[in-house]
Amino acid sequence: MKRIIRDRRLLPSEAVTYNGVRAAIAEEIPELLARQKERMVIIEPWRVLVAELEAYRTAKGLSLSDVAATTGLDADRLLGRGHAPTIDELTRYACAVGKRLVIAD
Repeated sequence: MKRIIRDRRLLPSEAVTYNGVRAAIAEEIPELLARQKERMVIIEPWRVLVAELEAYRTAKGLSLSDVAATTGLDADRLLGRGHAPTIDELTRYACAVGKRLVIAD
C-alpha cells in the first residue's frame, strides 16, 4: 500500500470525507476477513493436490518447464499461484506426470 504524504493540513470538509472513508473501511474489514477465510478453506484442498502433483513431477525428474510444455499451461497456473486451479488444469498436470485425477464423492 502506498503511503501518501501531504504538504498541507486537510481542510475541514476534506477531513470529514477522509474520516468517513476510514470509518466505512473499518466497518467492512471484519466481513472482508471472514470472506477471505472462507476462500482459504475452499482453496486448501487444491493446494494439497498441487503439492502432491509437484512431488510426482520431481520424483519423475521432470522440470516445471517440461510439464508446462506438455500441458500448454504456464508455470504460475501449474503451481496454482493466485487462483484455485481448474479441474482441466489439474487433469492435464496429472497426465503430464503419469497420474490420473479421480474425483470421487
